[in-house]
Amino acid sequence: MIFYGALRVFPVDEDDSQMIDIGKFNSEMWEKYPHINFKSLGHKFEDDRFSYLIGKLGERPEINEEITEVLVPDEGWEEYSCPFNRADMKKLYDKIWAGGPLDFEIETIDGDVFNVMIHRKK
Repeated sequence: MIFYGALRVFPVDEDDSQMIDIGKFNSEMWEKYPHINFKSLGHKFEDDRFSYLIGKLGERPEINEEITEVLVPDEGWEEYSCPFNRADMKKLYDKIWAGGPLDFEIETIDGDVFNVMIHRKK
């Protein structure tokens, strides 16, 4: 599968301020393209930064942004969900990361539910 999207690289810090920056990026894209049902892809996780795309899985979104393509695995994904708020999302990610490093994460928001599919490094 290929994920197509607009790319930003976010620094990682101990107070999780990257969650605020990701929220701003999502809001920016939703405001510019309210007709598109975006997904988000996190990958290239390093100790101090990671890459984050907003776009679509399997089809190129019609947006006026530079598009980055990322090949993601077809199989081996785990799915999680929680209420769509920062406190519950932080708890969920603390649990996910406690299980080991990730290759990829794909996030969606369905109303007041946050969904994430993860693929762990082998």
